[in-house]
Amino acid sequence: MGWLFEFVDLTPDQKEQRRRAIDFFALVAHYSALAPALVFLAVRLVRRLGRRLAVTKRSLVYQQVPRSPLAKAHRHEASSLLTARWQRLQWWLSDDVSIARLSWGQRNQWAMGLAWTAWLLLLCFLGTGRDYLHLTKRFGAIALSQLPIQHLLALKALNPFAWAFCSSHETLNNYHRLLGRIIYYLVLVHALLYNYYFLATAIWLKRFFALVVFCGVIAFGLISTLTITSTAPIRAFSYRLFFITHILSALLIPLLIFVHAPSARLYLVETLIVYFLDRAVRTATTVTSPATIEAVPGTSLVRLSLTLPAHKLARFAAAPGSHVYLSIRRDSLPQDQGVWSLFRSLFLYNPFTVASVNQIQNTLSLVARVRNGPMTTTLARYASSSNSSPGHGQLSLALDGPYGAMTHLLDNLLGWGAARVLFFAGGVGATFVFPIYRALQDETPSVKVKLIWAVRGAADVACALPDSSAASSVLRDRQLELFITGVLGIADESENSAPGAVEMTAISSGADRPLVSKPHHQRPDVAQIINDAFRQGTEERIAILVCGPADMARTVRQSVRPWVMRGRQVWWHDESFGW
Repeated sequence: MGWLFEFVDLTPDQKEQRRRAIDFFALVAHYSALAPALVFLAVRLVRRLGRRLAVTKRSLVYQQVPRSPLAKAHRHEASSLLTARWQRLQWWLSDDVSIARLSWGQRNQWAMGLAWTAWLLLLCFLGTGRDYLHLTKRFGAIALSQLPIQHLLALKALNPFAWAFCSSHETLNNYHRLLGRIIYYLVLVHALLYNYYFLATAIWLKRFFALVVFCGVIAFGLISTLTITSTAPIRAFSYRLFFITHILSALLIPLLIFVHAPSARLYLVETLIVYFLDRAVRTATTVTSPATIEAVPGTSLVRLSLTLPAHKLARFAAAPGSHVYLSIRRDSLPQDQGVWSLFRSLFLYNPFTVASVNQIQNTLSLVARVRNGPMTTTLARYASSSNSSPGHGQLSLALDGPYGAMTHLLDNLLGWGAARVLFFAGGVGATFVFPIYRALQDETPSVKVKLIWAVRGAADVACALPDSSAASSVLRDRQLELFITGVLGIADESENSAPGAVEMTAISSGADRPLVSKPHHQRPDVAQIINDAFRQGTEERIAILVCGPADMARTVRQSVRPWVMRGRQVWWHDESFGW
């Protein structure tokens, strides 16, 4: 094998020692993945104890307040400087790594990925000596030790990392994908090393089709397929292909590896337990309801209205800016479909933003833009419309949720102490923004709030505000600025439907009068709006929330960045389109 590693003949005792070493380092890799969460929990605990001790100390010991403004400024300067530096670092780490105008993830994801890859590679090589097979088996064992962690990162209902980091499964899903790529490359090295060994020892045909090895080959093929279909271009081309491949592979891979690697069965059992426990909890909390589906004339939008029990609806009312995963009950679909259509109906499962919650009528409203996928086309087929032949208008739907980063972040925003909040919404992205906008106005009336809304067409406004009374009050809100282009009442769906396009076309009420008194017939000058907000108060804390196409979020972030680098305190959240 060359000068570094070689094929070593071992006695049975030496092989047993090698197996113990492989299992030990795999366990280290497995449990060390929990270390970041434990460290973060420890830091939170220490900070909480520190705050309590500080409060107790201040209550027991009199501290004279400096009379001099200069002394007060010096006392505040050190903590402010440290806070500003920390925020600049956080902002820099959360910037995108862009190559040829394509985003390749954020810097913090790259930093975490490189650090974790280096740690796992170290565990792959430690103690292997010159034994080629030891190194080969170690790569496979280390990769399998990460499977339960990867599944934990993907959980929606029972995600311990979301609880530990006060985060959401949407945020952690980025690290789920990252760890998946690391696992794939470790498995790839494992497969390449074993293939070289089989070829070098002239046993490739003999071993390749042996049951134990061939199960590993099929598992590797599924992992490769899963990795390829998880890439952004494939997800954009067919989310359904990605989703079906994901679900089937997640179930089949552990079963195949159970045969391929008996020593790693502990991790496979953990993986399956985690998966089915989460599915059981989500099934138990899923709400089923008949839905009224309505096509919005002049657009590619459909509006869904569901009636829910009051105790179920309360969960959604308490989580503004949330979304649900929607699926269609099979018993509400035609029974004369083909085999493929019935199979595909099992995977009609899409995320949709909750547009509004009406606790008086016990209704929940969702908005969907009809694309080429089977879910939205099915909804469109069942929709009833006043300007076309009516469909069934009724469909039995299952709602899994509420989910979303804001279910965790809203309390943080309310307690952060923002003096000013800026919202930027593109088209039906307002379905995410408006519930939070109203919640902030109710909870913190003293905070200065401003909403910049760019729309595609007239009916987008009605869909974003299904509650007519809420629509009337919001659209007459002086803090709302509506930006439109083109001729009133005309919207070119095809021209503005490209991913990443900022949604700004014409808007009217459909009754020859504008919905707002003074809409702006131009693109919003994002930089000017942000600069004006920051200049109005030199020490104000400002929160900025964006929901719209990626280009809109990118433009807003680029305009905010100079102010963060100057030391201004900014609370930032981007809920860009795309899943």
